[in-house]
This record gives sequence, C-alpha cells and structure tokens, in this order.
Amino acid sequence: MKRFKTLDELRPYLQLPTINTGRTVTPLGPSGPVMTDMEQLTAMTDENGFIIFQSGLELAPFAYRGQTEDWPCVPTLARKEKIEDRLLAACQNIAFQDILSEHPYVVITKNSTFTERLLYVDVSGLAQHYGLATDMLDLTLNFDVASFFATCRWNDESRSFIPINKAKKLGVVYRVMFPLLVDQIPKRATTVGWQPLPRPEQQRAVGILMRAQDDFAKWPQVQMIRFRQSKEVSLRIFNLFDKGEILFPPDVAADMADEAKKLKYFTPTQIERAWKALEIFDPLTPSGMEQRQSIEKSAEIYTCHELKLSWDSYNIEKDHDKLMAQLQSELSEVKYRRACYL
Repeated sequence: MKRFKTLDELRPYLQLPTINTGRTVTPLGPSGPVMTDMEQLTAMTDENGFIIFQSGLELAPFAYRGQTEDWPCVPTLARKEKIEDRLLAACQNIAFQDILSEHPYVVITKNSTFTERLLYVDVSGLAQHYGLATDMLDLTLNFDVASFFATCRWNDESRSFIPINKAKKLGVVYRVMFPLLVDQIPKRATTVGWQPLPRPEQQRAVGILMRAQDDFAKWPQVQMIRFRQSKEVSLRIFNLFDKGEILFPPDVAADMADEAKKLKYFTPTQIERAWKALEIFDPLTPSGMEQRQSIEKSAEIYTCHELKLSWDSYNIEKDHDKLMAQLQSELSEVKYRRACYL
C-alpha cells in the first residue's frame, strides 16, 4: 500500500496527464479513434436501449473515490446497523425519488429523445447525490473531484465543506478501472453522468450499487493510496472548486432532500418498495408480515394515502416551452459516436 507525503505526489505517481488542453489523443492506440482531452458530455446507450450522458473524458479508464481518512468504504445505507433505521432511510429515499420524478424538468427529460432514443433519468443516482442514505457508492471519473472529497470534510454547523487544516489520520484515494467493473458487474456499475439536476454532472459521477456485506476498499480490483493531509494543498483544492460551489451548485432539490430526510409518513406502496429494496440489499432482511409490522412500528413509520412532498411551494421553472429550450440547449453540447468500444 503506497503512502505519500502530500496529495500532490499522487499525480506523477499515477501518471495523470493534464486534461482540458484541447490536445488530440488516441487512448486505444494509434489505430484507435481520435479523441480530445477535453471533458464533455458523451452520449451512450445503456443495456436497455436508453440514452445516458457520461460526464468527463470520452474514454476515462479509471474511476476514483476520495476520503479524508480510511473508514469502511460502504454505502450510507450499510452504515445504519438497525433494521428500523435502514427501513426508514429506504422509505425516505423512495419518497425522494418519487418527488424527483415529478420535477417538471425531470418529466420533460424522461419523455425526450436523443438520436431517436429515450433519455434515461437515474433518480436513484440523483438521490445519492443529495445526501439520502442509499445502497449506492459514488465515484468520479475526475481525479481532481476525488481530491476535493479527500481533502475537504463536511461541517454540519455551517452545512458546507471546509478544507482540512490538520489531521492525524492519512487521507485516502481509491482507484479502479471502471470499464472492468462494468464488465464484471454490469447491472451494478452505473454511469450517473448528466442528469436533469446539476450535481452528478459537475461531479463526473459514476456509481456502484452495493450489497450489505460489500466493502469497496477490500475488492481486489481496487487500488488504495494513502497520503498525509496538507493545509496548503487542501485550501488550494477547496478554492479550485470555488469552495465547493462548483460541485454543489445552489439547487432547490437540496431543500427537498432535507424535507425527505424528516419524513415519517409514506404510502403503502412506498413502504412495500422500500422492503423490496432492502431484500436486494441484504438477503437477511426480515420477510414475515408480523415481524415487518413490528419493525415499522418501532421505526415510527406511518401510513398515508397521499404523497407528503410537493414542488408547489418551491420556486422552480414550470413553463414547458422554457424547459424544453433549456433541455435542447444542454443537448446541443452533447458529443456522440455511431460506434461501440470493444
């Protein structure tokens, strides 16, 4: 396991080239397709025939994850040990996904096409990027983005990220060949990329749907690199992303996520979907009706027959023509090839 004095020493060790210079490159060799080193939105077709937009380099060989220290590399849902806490979190996640699906821009996006194929909206990936406890572990295709999360920590009081000044424990960057994971676990390694709401695109997001016993850091495909925290390096990276504003632009969906995290009332369908999600996440999830009812009562989960979340009180654009114009403007920036990578 490699250790470095500062995060700055990782870049030459990993042989990371400078990007976004406009240079042409041939990452697949001299006889392969010619690309640029510019980050962009690249249209791809998923296994179900929907269009997804990868954010970052067209062909990014590695995905990264940064952490301020070496703690278990598990999804937020796995950090909840009690079944009551997991169930409540799963219900809140489902409720947030449902209200995201009703966002006017999300609705328009889901019903729009690119190269005659429907666009895919990953509401599960969106929920992950708004702080809901989910079964997804988020990674990024951009080393600098991972560096931000490796050198800046969340502060509950200020509700923002702050750079690390001093730390006794070493910071960590994980690296994995993401195309390899896509081949090995195709339905669990997912490109989140561009979504109708901004966070995933800015974070060049990809993700892995995890299981209860999974620890990403222990997977044989994953390389783990430790480094000593540096006040100067942390501050520079913090400012590189405009104190986090670039990765977390102002967005009313963040306020909606805060509402979702406080919910106790859910429809019967939402509760049922939450149980099914937990069954996939952990095969040891209780299945008996009486036991589940007891868990719901203990978790203070209550049944309602109308959705508790609504966009009505939020100042969001609802004009169809304006939203369509916004979508077409974003789609005009998308690059694509009528080919596949082998």
